Amino acid sequence: MRALTLVMVAFLAVACSKVKTIEIPDTNSYFPLEVGQSVIFSVDSIKYSPLLNNGKQTFSYEVKETIIDKALDGTGHEVYIFERVERKEGELPWKNPVIGTKTIRGNRAEVSIHNLKFMPLTFPIIPNLAWDGNAFIYSSLQDSTNTFYEDWRYTVTAIDVPKTVNEVEFDSTLTVKHIDDSTGLSYRFSSASYARNTGLISLDQYSLFVKDTSIIDSIPWPQRANAGFITHWRIKNH
Repeated sequence: MRALTLVMVAFLAVACSKVKTIEIPDTNSYFPLEVGQSVIFSVDSIKYSPLLNNGKQTFSYEVKETIIDKALDGTGHEVYIFERVERKEGELPWKNPVIGTKTIRGNRAEVSIHNLKFMPLTFPIIPNLAWDGNAFIYSSLQDSTNTFYEDWRYTVTAIDVPKTVNEVEFDSTLTVKHIDDSTGLSYRFSSASYARNTGLISLDQYSLFVKDTSIIDSIPWPQRANAGFITHWRIKNH
């Protein structure tokens, strides 16, 4: 019995010596929250329609997003209130204010705006991490003809890599692809990039359709489209 006890002690000592500490990366800085934080984006929105000259029209404008306050929600959780306004590039004043909220709840980031709640990030962020970032909004779209947000699967495609947006250099960025789905008659794509201590720095979204079935499949997207939209957001200053 004494010999068995000594063997067990020796085994446990060896086992414990092999335990390694795994460091979990701090990735919350990709979703900074601070009252007064403000960022301006340049936005290009391309609308496709057979009723437009050349079948499409481009609108360019600026969007400013500012965290203006913080408060407790109905569950007693702290949320940050932001205001989003827009204007034609270089023109004053800002107009069309929209109010939304942001927070980190447990291991997920949440953004609520236009009566929709998204989970743009989950923590800790690691390569190839995937999650259902639209889980909260499916029920609100059940009776809607808006299918753009259906079947998204948020997936981390790059993390902690340098990136330049609008001639602004960022040392550490993260890219999350939301959807990349193509059929002969439609194309949906969405992807966002974030920088540490800045947050969102770019967003690309495509929702394109073919209404003219005579268009052949060999024509690539977006040249094939004759309905829908493309939107590009690029950080301008922060």
